[in-house]
Amino acid sequence: MNSSAYLFGEDLVDEGVDVVVGHLRSAGLQSATLAGAYHHSRDVFPHGARRKVQYLEGGVAYFQPNQSRYGRIKPVASRYVESADLLLSLADRIATSAWLVVLHNSRLAELHPHCAPITAFGDPLLNSLCPANPDARAYAVALASDVARYQLQAIKLEAVHYMGFDHGSHHERSFVPLSPNIRFLLGLCFCSFCRAAASDLDVSRLQAVVRERISAVFQSAAAETHEKGVEDDTMLELLGGYAAARMQTVTSLVTEIAAAVHAIAPATRVVYLDPCGATLGYATGRPSTEQTATSIGWRDGIDLTSLSQVTDGLGMLGYFADESRFSHELGGYVQVVPAERLEVILRPTPPDTSSSRQLRERIRTLSQRGVGEVSFYHYGFMRLENLDWIGQALR
Repeated sequence: MNSSAYLFGEDLVDEGVDVVVGHLRSAGLQSATLAGAYHHSRDVFPHGARRKVQYLEGGVAYFQPNQSRYGRIKPVASRYVESADLLLSLADRIATSAWLVVLHNSRLAELHPHCAPITAFGDPLLNSLCPANPDARAYAVALASDVARYQLQAIKLEAVHYMGFDHGSHHERSFVPLSPNIRFLLGLCFCSFCRAAASDLDVSRLQAVVRERISAVFQSAAAETHEKGVEDDTMLELLGGYAAARMQTVTSLVTEIAAAVHAIAPATRVVYLDPCGATLGYATGRPSTEQTATSIGWRDGIDLTSLSQVTDGLGMLGYFADESRFSHELGGYVQVVPAERLEVILRPTPPDTSSSRQLRERIRTLSQRGVGEVSFYHYGFMRLENLDWIGQALR
């Protein structure tokens, strides 16, 4: 079972590449997964050498992009790569994969608002690029193929799907209560390209219905709904074939990305990171619903069965504190993809992990199930003692 840790270019700049690699090797980790493109964030780095709190640049590339590969949308290089190609520097010292946050990019969405998802009211959602938009698709394929020239261990794809209403920018507000169903509906994209992808449907009617349901809540508290989570059956019935069209849009884009990568780097694995474990357990590690990660991907246009067939593997975000829930979720993924093609990403910290013993048991479970790779999120976010837990568990 391969082992890896996710990390940022900021970790390499702050501590030095050799120091970071030394820490990874001392923990028994075989490889590193570097963010090659990432979104805005503010994070705490407990063992940062120069900064403990950092605001990431956001929407930038941590390698030196070949701009001639790109069309209308071009990546913005991080200021750090002006002096050194961080991806190349790391790959020279340890087996390396690139972690690409592809469509969740508010910097590029603000520069190219015509490529952002469009709500039922015609408002752009500037937290991402729409996977149906041709310019956005060209950018996604070019980004992955640009990184493929590094001949890495793997390219791991995050945010190649519909992002929805949430997970956007800072200081997001609504003083009108928005239930999970309404938030879901408000995040649906009705841009011309999504409409064209579902040309056999009456998309105008669907858009009107969605708009009416949201408008009712905007107009009166009497129309508010109080469901605890997205009611999948109700929403699927409302969307009808539009849900299937969204999944086909995402699957076709991932298919194009994988083909472009393999044309340049046949040995580089393309892994699709499914976000649904984070949808359920990111905040507390204890989901408030019994719905499983593998059952809710449709909301974002994710068809895991199809994606497992067009990539070299899937990534499960194992953000579950309870052992029985973790095992249950793992079982759902190995029904979709063979265990040897599954990467399971663990947080060796609270809220998921409270002791080195718990981490050892979890890794033993993955090994017994034949899982191909275990990764840890995130090198910069954890204490160094958590790296020691990883080393003890792997040994």
